[in-house]
Amino acid sequence: MSGRDERPEIKPSPSVGELVLPDGGKSSSNDFSFKKDSTAKEEEVKKEVAKPAAPYVPEKPQPMPGKGRTTVFPRSDNVYKKKESLPFDEAQSLVWQNRPVNKTRETFIEWFMYFCAGVSVGCTAFVLKLIEEGLIHGTNAVVEHILKKQKEDTTLFPDPTHPERNPQ
Repeated sequence: MSGRDERPEIKPSPSVGELVLPDGGKSSSNDFSFKKDSTAKEEEVKKEVAKPAAPYVPEKPQPMPGKGRTTVFPRSDNVYKKKESLPFDEAQSLVWQNRPVNKTRETFIEWFMYFCAGVSVGCTAFVLKLIEEGLIHGTNAVVEHILKKQKEDTTLFPDPTHPERNPQ
């Protein structure tokens, strides 16, 4: 036979529940010999679990200390544990939905708020317009002053084409 025809020996894989040991031996998962030492501890745990639980004794209510007096952690008071807070939007509560409403008063308040918003926007626009015009007039005054100074003083910006400013 040639080397090609020789096939390696196929070893069966371990079945489910079997464990292949490093020395090649097999151990079944049903083999509990490794648990001999732990059976005594398991018995103790089972006895502890079988004992009836101690009856529940509620704590005496201890009120919250005054503001700034919580210097001990954890808190010694326990009244807050009995309180509950539900997250809700107040405007969606029945108190606000079913409240008595004076329709004319509500409409008047709404229009008054629109009026106040309009007046404040108008006043802001008026002040901004005054500032803008003041800046424009101020800039023009500075430019006119510079030009007037240039006409009076020929040494500031000499004009070579002007006959009065260019003596030859």
